[in-house]
Amino acid sequence: MLYRDRVGIGRYIWSLQDALAEIPDAPPLTLLVDPRARMTGARVPVRRLAVPARHRLEAVMLPWQLQRYKVVHFPDHGVPRGAWGRSLVTVHDLSFLINPESHSPSSCAYYGAAVRTLRRAGHVITVSDYVREQVLTRGLAEPARVTVVYEAPALRANGDTATPTPPAGRPYALTVGTVQPRKNIARLAEGFVRGCAADDLELLVVGGLGWRGLEIVRAVRTLPGAERVRFVGRVTDATLGRLLAGAEFLVMASLDEGFGLPLLEAMSRGVPCLAARAGALPEIGADAVLYADPTDVHAIAAGIAQLASSADLRHQLGERGRLRARAFDWRRAAVATAALYRQLL
Repeated sequence: MLYRDRVGIGRYIWSLQDALAEIPDAPPLTLLVDPRARMTGARVPVRRLAVPARHRLEAVMLPWQLQRYKVVHFPDHGVPRGAWGRSLVTVHDLSFLINPESHSPSSCAYYGAAVRTLRRAGHVITVSDYVREQVLTRGLAEPARVTVVYEAPALRANGDTATPTPPAGRPYALTVGTVQPRKNIARLAEGFVRGCAADDLELLVVGGLGWRGLEIVRAVRTLPGAERVRFVGRVTDATLGRLLAGAEFLVMASLDEGFGLPLLEAMSRGVPCLAARAGALPEIGADAVLYADPTDVHAIAAGIAQLASSADLRHQLGERGRLRARAFDWRRAAVATAALYRQLL
């Protein structure tokens, strides 16, 4: 996942290894990476695997490369083919089971098979109570083997100023996430142009194109008022930090989220947020966020109109969000994860 993109699961891996390096009594760690990954700045020793993840030879090559380790942590939903021994697996969401129509058939097949391996794992981490409940409801693991370890804000600036920024002086709202059906961008865009019809606001969509991404962009382009929705694409951490700092508010209208890191990143910076009443988003946002039904364009529009029209509401939610975000800390996550490593040793 670090080779593909340092967002989502990649950001989780990178932030966790960084925090684990600060834990004095953590077991000695090695970060095993895809042979194609360019690795700089890791806080723990790095070792490249012989073949890429999901390669046809993985089942043959992986076992002998893992034999020197007492415990292996697999951060991407399941135990890979050929892996054996004591293991810890992180499950980030089960949206491929909950909303399979929002994922490609190949993604559903791969991740569906991955989570069926959880019975082979020594222990399972879920990133929210919501995901833990889904894992248990589907009988993928027993309650005693599933522990919730929350993620935390992880955004760091890297000094890159080359990525385009919004037009000077024009206010904007923000949504962050890969452009794919699960992120519900088409409904969000429609709700935005309806909810902000009387305001001079833009909606910036930050994130790369995923499955059916071009189809979603084309659908948004047909909307009345679509010129106020701008697809920015992927940006650096530094640019995302600046975009968050300047946003009037953030909207996260996903149909399902196992955690919702962009929501937490915005809250930690005092950015007011509107989120879908779906998945783990209400668990993470609690009473610091405004919510709407993600399947109802009118509800999304109403929530956006509330935020756009009330500076007092934006201020209140910004302050609540900043306070709520303090409950999530990578050091705390690293301590809990290291304790599970020791438990499995």
